[in-house]
Amino acid sequence: MKTTILLGTLKKEGISNTQTLSEFFASVIGKHGSETEIIKLVDLNILPGTYTDMGPGDD
Repeated sequence: MKTTILLGTLKKEGISNTQTLSEFFASVIGKHGSETEIIKLVDLNILPGTYTDMGPGDD
């Protein structure tokens, strides 16, 4: 099984409480054989909008 955690913290630097919780959750489900990826959304350039592609630079 594969698990993706979307980390929605607003903290760009340092470790947030949400990141600590996400890493703990990943370690727990990892013990049951799940491969986990944590994606920190604040590191991406996600533009607001209602279309699937908001133009150049939209991750």
